[in-house]
Amino acid sequence: MKTKWKKNFFTLFVGQQLSFFTSMIAQYALIWYLTDRSKSPTLLAMYMLIAFIPGIIIGPLVGPLIDRMNKKILLLSGDWIVALAAIILAIYGQGGPLPFWLLGVAIFIRSFSGAIQTPTTQSIIPTLVPETFVPKVSGLNGAFNSASMIITPAIGAFFTARYPFLKSC
Repeated sequence: MKTKWKKNFFTLFVGQQLSFFTSMIAQYALIWYLTDRSKSPTLLAMYMLIAFIPGIIIGPLVGPLIDRMNKKILLLSGDWIVALAAIILAIYGQGGPLPFWLLGVAIFIRSFSGAIQTPTTQSIIPTLVPETFVPKVSGLNGAFNSASMIITPAIGAFFTARYPFLKSC
C-alpha cells in the first residue's frame, strides 16, 4: 500500500505534464503563426492577452468550484475540449489560411482549459500523496510547469519555422 501512491501519482503526473507541455507548444505555435501572418504587434499583444487573461481572472475563482466537482471529469473534459479545438483548426486549415478570429477562439479555449486544469491537478496531489511528500511533489509539479513555460515558446517557434506548410496556410 505504501508504494501504490507512487504509481497513481506518477501516472497522473506524467499524463498531466505531457498534456500541459504539448498544449503550451500548440499555444505558442499558434501565436507565432499569428505573428508571422499578421505582422501586427497590436494583434499579437491582443492575442497574448487572450492567452493569459483567463488564467488571471479564473485562477483565483476556480478553487472552490474544483473542490465541489469531480476532478477526473474536469481533467478529462479539459483535455478533450482542447483536442477538439485542435482538430477543428487542423480541418479548417486544410482549406487555406486560418482566420484570425478562429485562432483567437482556439487560444482562448486552450487558456481557459489550462486555467482550470492546473489548479485541479494541484488539488489532486494531496489526495494521492502521503502528507510528508506533499511539499516535495508540489514543488516537482511547479518546477515542471515553470520549465514548460520557459521552453515551450522556443519549441513552438521551432515548429512554426521548421514546417513551411504552417506558413503557407
